[in-house]
Amino acid sequence: MIRKTQSHHLNRFFHENQKFTATADEELLHEAYRSLENAFDSAFGGTEAVHQLISPVELMFLMNYAKVYSQPKAMEMVEQTLRRMYQSSVYDHIGYGFFTYSADERGHVPHFEKRLNDNALLAMAYLEAYQLTEHQLYSEVAESIFSYVLRDMTSSEGAFYCAEAANSEGETGQYYVFTRQEIADVLGVEGMHRYCNVYGIEPQGEFTGKSIPSLMKGTPEEQAERRGINPLGLRNLLEEDRQKLFQYRETRVRPVNDNRILTASNGLMIAALAKGAKALQQTKYVDAAANAADFIWTKLRDHEGNLFSGYQDGELTDAVNAEDYAYLAWGLVELYEATGQPAYLAQALELKDVLFRLYLDSEKASFHMSGEGQEQPQTHSNGIDKEGLPPGSRGLFLHITKWAAITQDKELLQRGEQWLHTIAGAASSNADSHAMYLLGISYARQGGRQIIISGRTNDIKMQEMISIIHKSYTPDASIIINYEGKSENALSELIPGLDDKPSINGEGTVYIGQNFSWSAPVNSTEQLREEFKPVN
Repeated sequence: MIRKTQSHHLNRFFHENQKFTATADEELLHEAYRSLENAFDSAFGGTEAVHQLISPVELMFLMNYAKVYSQPKAMEMVEQTLRRMYQSSVYDHIGYGFFTYSADERGHVPHFEKRLNDNALLAMAYLEAYQLTEHQLYSEVAESIFSYVLRDMTSSEGAFYCAEAANSEGETGQYYVFTRQEIADVLGVEGMHRYCNVYGIEPQGEFTGKSIPSLMKGTPEEQAERRGINPLGLRNLLEEDRQKLFQYRETRVRPVNDNRILTASNGLMIAALAKGAKALQQTKYVDAAANAADFIWTKLRDHEGNLFSGYQDGELTDAVNAEDYAYLAWGLVELYEATGQPAYLAQALELKDVLFRLYLDSEKASFHMSGEGQEQPQTHSNGIDKEGLPPGSRGLFLHITKWAAITQDKELLQRGEQWLHTIAGAASSNADSHAMYLLGISYARQGGRQIIISGRTNDIKMQEMISIIHKSYTPDASIIINYEGKSENALSELIPGLDDKPSINGEGTVYIGQNFSWSAPVNSTEQLREEFKPVN
């Protein structure tokens, strides 16, 4: 894990390099990586073990660093951390989803609250790890997060609730913990011994004789190998055990659901589900993301198109701020990439325009927390603001480069770089906890990649090319699906120069742009696979 450190080297670096340059960008990324590397604790696999919530965005930064700079140690740190988090009690091994953090250093005693935005970002981190490595564990964890959210955190209208409380029946964690006798009553004595041995449930327990399952002894496959038994057989038995324990647990009084629907958190989960649809080729995640996006678009906007920050019991709540626009736009861009439907891209770009109109201070090249003429937003506990930067800033870090690439707007890219310069000092004061800023720097250095896939909807080659790119690791790039025909005109209105990127010989064709210049078109699926092959 990655222990929290004081970023003295980063502070000194910024004091000595006031000018924002390409060299400074790259050195900042290297310094941030070295800071995280020095903080890594291989014994526990992450930041202060899992005692504090590990920033999924730190892991996303490390994965991007590993890919861009061919740094295997960065990927090792990510994989150890992701595995440790999954094996610990911070992960709900019976009902899925992640709790906010652990109350002890080794991850045995979680704080039992579950928050939507945490699970959205963690799903993204596991999906990106899967895209880079093709290790099945990471896709399974991401899918389990989605199963939890769609089952327990989704409103009847299709939007997502913001959190589940830690308490039920007046006690923290009461819903989640078990005694060995309870497990024996559900699974029988033989099943109890099997389950408790694998999931580390001891007679004394951590909660006055009660325990929560964890895999600190290793995954079921690892434990089966040590015991010389069939791993697939053990896995199947444990899945049957999990389902029985889940059904038993459902008879208990559930934790209170915080049923507020928050725009920013919904934007993050829409983005995560759309990423899942792409990486895992699962249309059910597109459907869920689209339902939530449509709800937010129709219910949390006024007649002039201005967003609201929250919705609860039929009432609009909380004044909007920049983060709501930024994170919803993120979700809509990901949803466009997953579906190829221009309407979602149009909505995202509309939010971008409103965001810049209401929140950008052109003279200072910075963004306000609240828009011009708006009241200061109320505080709501969505947990997104804990990194100490202006709300919405982190979401903007990742998207200004993408927006500039999509619209081929060099001026927008320059404005984005100017803005990054104005907040460089604030971000670097504790740079290893401001990984979204670092990701934005890295994406900008990669030249705002744009990938255009042109072809007809009924062309098998076109669909194969989309699948190859969707399953690949391309978080820095904007993916444009140019279905020639019915929606072509609508998309051309949004994306300049699209008419110059047609399919060749009526077959799927890929164009890859960087820094507003384009490489030769790719018309071969084999060449495309080589271009986007995973790290491992």
